[in-house]
Amino acid sequence: MLRTISLDLQCPINPVISPYAEETHGWLDGWTRSHGLPDVYADRLAEGGIARYAARLYPDASPGDLRVLSALFTWFFLIDDECDRASVPEPRRVRALVGGALSLLRGEAGTRGLPGPLGSMLADAWREPQSRMPARWRARFVGAVEHHLSGVVVEARNKAGGHRPGVEEYVELRRATSAAYVAHTLIDFAGGASR
Repeated sequence: MLRTISLDLQCPINPVISPYAEETHGWLDGWTRSHGLPDVYADRLAEGGIARYAARLYPDASPGDLRVLSALFTWFFLIDDECDRASVPEPRRVRALVGGALSLLRGEAGTRGLPGPLGSMLADAWREPQSRMPARWRARFVGAVEHHLSGVVVEARNKAGGHRPGVEEYVELRRATSAAYVAHTLIDFAGGASR
């Protein structure tokens, strides 16, 4: 018989959420639909509370910046779903989506290669950081996105080929696919840098 162990765990960091979380949540639902995202996806995103997630990560972001951050996170959730939608992903298709996204972020090709809502949402969400943040930060952000999306491509290739990574390989891959480095770069933007 297993014993229940009572743990009194304490977190020294007080939970904080932006006062603009609910307002941003409502805005985000309208924003996704305005880009032509089908209702079934928009409804699922609204249930996911992505704006509240961004509001916890960046509680001091201005209302406008919190909208941008929420829009970017929404795009990342959507691209992840799009790349992983089939039980056996198509690595070539995933690479094309990733290439289109990186081209857009680098200003190379508009939304070519990233059609429909995915392209228009990323272009819209990227507009403010691209115009406000310095070139050095934009390069760092695009590098973090490339790292993340490269992990997505490897994950698709692994699934398509039936490869199950070992622990060390998985940990390294998870560092990329979690998009943690992307979230870290957004701290400067959320903090109002270059305003």
